[in-house]
Amino acid sequence: MSEFEQPVIDSTDRTDLLIWWTDQEECESIGNHTHMLKTVPEYIRKEYSSRYGRNGRGRLWTDAQFGAVGFPWDTTKPASRLADKRGGIVIWASDAAHVFGLPGFLTDQRLNIINELGEHK
Repeated sequence: MSEFEQPVIDSTDRTDLLIWWTDQEECESIGNHTHMLKTVPEYIRKEYSSRYGRNGRGRLWTDAQFGAVGFPWDTTKPASRLADKRGGIVIWASDAAHVFGLPGFLTDQRLNIINELGEHK
């Protein structure tokens, strides 16, 4: 590793976190207005506001309360082909219900798509 390369952060063993992936069109359907996000915890609204209007490119928006979050990009996962054009907001798994019905999709840190809330409560 050169002095300019960043080490890959691997927090895939954390089951308390999920990632809410959105592309720009999905963000625009929510808008810069928080009326769709009024019941969403403040940390998610803050990261969404930071993500809004920015190219996702598989990047994560992570609140400081989570510490270092990252994962090796697994191109064998179908979600990686979807997520690489989106931005991901890291959320507590217990807060999944707040974004589950909104545009975008949820994954765990191994890029497994979350199809129902009962998977991670």
